[in-house]
Amino acid sequence: FATVTALMQRSIPKKELLSWVFELKMGQEYDLDKLCDMLTDAGYERAAQVEGMGQFARRGGILDFYSPSMEDPVRCEFFGDEIDSMGTFDLTSQRRTEVIKVASIIPAAEVLPRLCPGGLDGLIKKLEDQKGKIKRRKNPQESLISAIDEDIRRLKDMGDLPSCDRYIDLIYEKASAAEMFEGYITVFYEPRRLSDRAKNYDTELSEDIKTLMERGVIDSALADFAYKYDDICEIVADNAVVMLDNFASGRYVLNPKTVIGMTAKQ
Repeated sequence: FATVTALMQRSIPKKELLSWVFELKMGQEYDLDKLCDMLTDAGYERAAQVEGMGQFARRGGILDFYSPSMEDPVRCEFFGDEIDSMGTFDLTSQRRTEVIKVASIIPAAEVLPRLCPGGLDGLIKKLEDQKGKIKRRKNPQESLISAIDEDIRRLKDMGDLPSCDRYIDLIYEKASAAEMFEGYITVFYEPRRLSDRAKNYDTELSEDIKTLMERGVIDSALADFAYKYDDICEIVADNAVVMLDNFASGRYVLNPKTVIGMTAKQ
C-alpha cells in the first residue's frame, strides 16, 4: 500500500537501493568496524543506545541496530569477527525478546550523499560548481551561497549532511517508488480522489518550495522534488492496472481496456 503523495516524491533509484540491501547471518564473519561504517553510509545515526528506527550503537563486541526492514531492533554479539548470537530486543527494557538467525538491513534515509557519482568528493565538486553558477547570476542570493559553503564544510569535516534532500537532484537520477511496482498488478483506489489529492499536494509543495527559495534554503535550479500524477500513472502503465471506482467515469488518466460493473451491498 502507498499513498499517491508518497509515489509522487522523488526517491532513491531502485538500483541504488538494492545495492545497499544486505543481510547479517548467524555464524558468519564480519568486520565490525567496516559494518559500522556501512551503517553510517546507509543513513543510520550512531547513538549511545538505540531508541528508535534508523539508529545503531556499538559497545565492544555488541552491535545494536534498528533497520526499517525489521519490526524490532536487533542485537548482534560478536566473538572475534563471528556473530555468536543474534536476536531482537525491546526498546524500552533493552532486553532480548527473540532469537533470530538472519537480519535484513536497508538504507535508513532516502538520500545518501555517498551515492552521488564520485562519492562525497563528487558531491562537494557539484556543490562548488553550483555555487559558481549562482554567483554568475544577475542577482545572486548571498544567503544561498553561505548555506552551500556551510554544507561543503560539513561534508569535508564530518562526512555527513543533515537535510541533504534539497540536493537530491545532484545525487540521483530522477526516480519514484512506483518503479518498484514493475511486474506487479497495480491497483488505484478511487482514481478521481487520487487525482484531486495529487493536485493539492502539488500546490502545497510549490508554495513550500517558493518560500524556501525566497529564504535562500534551496536553489531554484535544484527544486525538482516530485512527479506529477500523470507521470506516476505512466510509470505503471506497462503493468496490469486495476482502477476501483464507486461510479464509472468518462475519463481516466489511463484508458481502461475493460470495464467491469459489480453490484454490492454496503
